[in-house]
Amino acid sequence: MNKENDSTNFGKNQKTGINPDGLKETMESYNLACQSQDKEFNKSRKYLKSINGPRYYALKFAPSAYGSLGGIKINHKTEVVDIQGNVIEGLYAAGSDANSICDPDYVFVLPGNTLGFAVNSGRMAGKNAVEFIKTAFVEE
Repeated sequence: MNKENDSTNFGKNQKTGINPDGLKETMESYNLACQSQDKEFNKSRKYLKSINGPRYYALKFAPSAYGSLGGIKINHKTEVVDIQGNVIEGLYAAGSDANSICDPDYVFVLPGNTLGFAVNSGRMAGKNAVEFIKTAFVEE
């Protein structure tokens, strides 16, 4: 976006394809909400921070898919196993780092399909790590 923050040049030199008048109107509306109340999204005032230049930057992002193709090998208890398949005692892995369910293929046409594994394996790893600690570090 343009480095100038005045009403005559706002967005004049930008290359984003964003309508400068619409952008200016949106930012003015948001800044007004920062002074009183966000009636559009009902965002808590403590999270509102006005946008007051003098410089603005625009980045282009595009959604994409990723997934570990193999990752750290784990067993059904989310325990990390070595290359011989032996459990490495007390070591657990979860999420994309341990996504061996996608080994060797990840279905890139379904981005996000590893999220369920990430959430559930994290829960399982935490639960199993707690059990390990309770049994391995018992004071006598």
